[in-house]
Amino acid sequence: MKKIVLLCMAAALSTFFAGCQKDEINGQLTDNVQQKSATVPNVYSENGYLVFKNIETLDSIAQVMNQEDSTSQVSWEEYMHFESARTYRAKLNDEIFSTDDYSVFLKKANEAASEGYFNKKDSCMDYPFSNYSWASVLNKDGIVKVGDILYAFSKKGGIAMSKGTPELISLARKGGALPTGIEYTQFGNSLKSATINDYRTINDYGKYFKTEKRNRKYKLSVYLSYDVIKVKRRVYIPDVHDFKDVMLPDGVKYEIYCHQQKKGTFGWRDYQTHLSYKDFAVKIGGNSIPEINFTYPAVNYSDSNPSLKQPSNALSNHFILLYDAKYPFKIVSDNPPAAPKPPTVRLIDFKIWTRKTGNESDPIHFVVQ
Repeated sequence: MKKIVLLCMAAALSTFFAGCQKDEINGQLTDNVQQKSATVPNVYSENGYLVFKNIETLDSIAQVMNQEDSTSQVSWEEYMHFESARTYRAKLNDEIFSTDDYSVFLKKANEAASEGYFNKKDSCMDYPFSNYSWASVLNKDGIVKVGDILYAFSKKGGIAMSKGTPELISLARKGGALPTGIEYTQFGNSLKSATINDYRTINDYGKYFKTEKRNRKYKLSVYLSYDVIKVKRRVYIPDVHDFKDVMLPDGVKYEIYCHQQKKGTFGWRDYQTHLSYKDFAVKIGGNSIPEINFTYPAVNYSDSNPSLKQPSNALSNHFILLYDAKYPFKIVSDNPPAAPKPPTVRLIDFKIWTRKTGNESDPIHFVVQ
C-alpha cells in the first residue's frame, strides 16, 4: 500500500487540480481553483451551497481542503461565494469561548447546540452531521448538490431530493407536504452489525474506538471513522418491469479522525496545532459479501520502523485516510441492499501526537485489531 494516504491524495489532485504537485498547492490554492473552475465546471456555488459534478469530485476536493489551513479554506470559499460548515464552526468556536461571562457563554453554547454545533455532554464543538470529513465542502446546514440531486446530511442520515431547494429540504425535514412533482428519499445511517473480532463490532456509520490523551489544559481525541457514501440510483425491478430510485452506497471509507482541544474557562474549545504520526500497520478489507458476489479490495501494509509524517498545516481537526473502496452496482432487486457488512478491520496500529499533546516518545498508541 506504499502509501494509501499519498495515493488517495494524488488521485484527488489529478481529479481537480489538473496535475499540480502537492507542494505547489500550499500558498497557491485559490489561483489553482480559479484556473480550473474557469475551464471545467466541476464545482460551483448556488443558493449558499456547492454543486459538484459527481461524488468523486466532491470527495477529492474535500480530501485536499481537509489538509489546508483556515486561511486557505476561507480564501477558497470567498472565491466560490460560499461558507462551509468548517468555517461556520470555527466562527462559533471563537464566539463561544471568547467570554469569561458564564451567562454569555451559556447563551451562545445553547444557540450553537440547537444547530448541532455544540455538544453539551462533552462541552465542546461538534457538527450537525456524521460525515465530518466533508465539513470543508458542506454548508452549515449539511447541504450539498451532486449532479441534479440536493443532499442534506444529519447525524442520523439525510435527505436526497430531485429539484430540491434549501426551503424544500427544510420543509421535508419537518415532515411538511411538498409541492406536486417534488420527490425525495430519506436515508438513515444504519448497517447490520459486523464483527471485527470476538468482542468489537462496527454496527453503524460514525466514530469508533475513542482514545484520549491530556497534557494539562490540552486534549487530543482520536477515533476510527467509518463513512458510507450514498447516492441516488435507478435500479431495474424485474417483477414490475420498471425502475425505481433508491439510495445505495457508492463507496466506503475508513479514516483516523483527530480532534485537538484546549480547556477554556467553561469547556473545551477547538485548538489548531500540528499533527505528527507513524503508521505501523493498516490491514483492512479482503472480506466478501456472498449475497452480491463481491469482495472488498484488501489493504495490507506493515512497517516495523515507519517514517515520521508531519502534515504542514496547524488544524484542530485532522484526518488520516486509511482505506476507501467503491461499492458495486450490478444489483437487480426489488429491495436493493446497503452493504450488509463493512470492510473488515484486521489491524490498525498508529502512534499519534501533536505539538500540544504527547510527543514521539509519549504518543497516543492507537490500535484497533
